[in-house]
Amino acid sequence: SLAIVLGVGLISEPVIPRLDVLAPILLSPIVFVYGELIPKTVFHDAPNRLLRFVGPFFLFCAALFAPIAFILWLFARMLQSLAGETPLRVQLDMARNSLQSLFHESELQGVLLPVQTGLAERLFAHEHMTIGQVAVPVSRVHALSEGASMDEIKRRARKLHRSSMPVLRKNRESFSGYLSVLSLKVHQDDMTQLMRPLVSIPEDMPILEAVIYLQTQHEPMAQVVDQSGVTKGLVYLNEVAGRLFNFRAIRTAEPTG
Repeated sequence: SLAIVLGVGLISEPVIPRLDVLAPILLSPIVFVYGELIPKTVFHDAPNRLLRFVGPFFLFCAALFAPIAFILWLFARMLQSLAGETPLRVQLDMARNSLQSLFHESELQGVLLPVQTGLAERLFAHEHMTIGQVAVPVSRVHALSEGASMDEIKRRARKLHRSSMPVLRKNRESFSGYLSVLSLKVHQDDMTQLMRPLVSIPEDMPILEAVIYLQTQHEPMAQVVDQSGVTKGLVYLNEVAGRLFNFRAIRTAEPTG
């Protein structure tokens, strides 16, 4: 459309009034059908044969525009050295700011509710955060010890307001699983028979991806491990989800005593 308008602008005295407006409207369907839709469809139906046929032309264009591409690459490197960030990163930040402005304008116009705008802003704020950054270290996790009595389990769960409790191994460096307090009350069995294994998630997993994974697996908690498989901490689904979606979790932090 821009090329059509520029072409019409070269005509000093157009025959038809307002030709700069009518030309894009009339020619855009033709350009779209013959310049985009048909080539995409044809190449989708017979990609290998057509690529072999037009391959030399593409190579010629690549060699022809290589100097321009090299200049643009140098310009991008210069921008990176000045801004301290890659151009792609700058573009993503600009796009995010534009999207946030769009959300704000949509809220002012009544298209979005404030809670929807707030949710989008919180997701943007946590997009670069990993699950390892919000995990509770093993030394600070209030967990049960192997062989804990039923009275102790009920007392700890009541004090911490939790329906599930992690169980620490004897070495106090990793978890052997977790217990559902409700299952213990119903079945009154030995804790080792009702213990469920803890799922493991890598510490570099994005926080939103971790929440979706735990919800899909129907797991209330997970142990966070490093690349070597060493347990670094524990995360609770309700707390991490509360951090993202701003609803009040059962417990927002581990008690200190």
